[in-house]
Amino acid sequence: MNRGHPDLTSLRFFGLGPTTSSSNRTTYRLEDRTFEMGLNAWKSRFAELGAGVQWLTTEPGHGASGVSLDNQFDPLTTPGF
Repeated sequence: MNRGHPDLTSLRFFGLGPTTSSSNRTTYRLEDRTFEMGLNAWKSRFAELGAGVQWLTTEPGHGASGVSLDNQFDPLTTPGF
């Protein structure tokens, strides 16, 4: 069983496409929650059977430093937000 909870508070975003500029720099928060569980059984000395399940939830939010993404870009037209 494995659990994770990274909380990244100042990820950078400059916009979409090749015409973005460093002056458009914003930050956003990305909080992930994962839960993973697996089961393995040795069938023989040379074979192992296994099964697993993983659950991931991701939640974006306001950045902790600088200009927040939702103040610079429209979250409704920004993929993933």
